[in-house]
Amino acid sequence: MFAELMASLAVWISLNTHYPPLERLPDVQSLPRLELQERYCDGDCPIRAYYIWGGDIHIADDLDPENNVCDRSILLHELVHYFQYTGGRFGEFGSYTRQEFIDGEAFDVQNYYLVSEAVYEGLSGEAMMTRCHLELDQSLSLSATGGRGTRVHP
Repeated sequence: MFAELMASLAVWISLNTHYPPLERLPDVQSLPRLELQERYCDGDCPIRAYYIWGGDIHIADDLDPENNVCDRSILLHELVHYFQYTGGRFGEFGSYTRQEFIDGEAFDVQNYYLVSEAVYEGLSGEAMMTRCHLELDQSLSLSATGGRGTRVHP
């Protein structure tokens, strides 16, 4: 699923980060949002996608990364985690600090992607990130508590 899009996103990551190109990419599985919540959140949360360290990427079946730049940035974020995994990135840190660095880098790359894509839609980078925040907030009935999964950082 999404093989061509994943290849394109992988090239973008390699061209815009320190990560080298990869020969193999993870599989992407589309799952109902409720199933994602049950697997990774223990209930209601704003999860949109999840990378299983060393495995596949799971995305909510209501995402449309081929046609929606905000959704595409979520897939890119999870793909960054795959690049981190294959590169052994941040292995020298303790688990809590390591997770902060892992997510921080993925959010930075995701936001840079949104800024780069904003030009094609005639928006500023800030306007694009705001648009994605609004789309996420409108599409979720947020409990706003401790969700996991991808969110766009301001």
